Amino acid sequence: MANIRDVKRGDPQATAQAVLELVDAPEPPLRLILGSETLPISRAAYAERLATWEAWETVSNAAQGETATPAWSTPPSP
Repeated sequence: MANIRDVKRGDPQATAQAVLELVDAPEPPLRLILGSETLPISRAAYAERLATWEAWETVSNAAQGETATPAWSTPPSP
């Protein structure tokens, strides 16, 4: 992950404009990430999380009474 000192700072005027656009939107999102670097970082983080959740899906499903094969018994497919 990037060091905070390496993060490109945004333009305060552009940020204000983006916030105003959000406020004026008929159906604004619950959350909005700002800046050109944030979305790619978030995509990578969530891709890792999703891969982990998918690898453990059988164990997760077992919590509802489904038969589970432990996730550690078979390596996740690429």
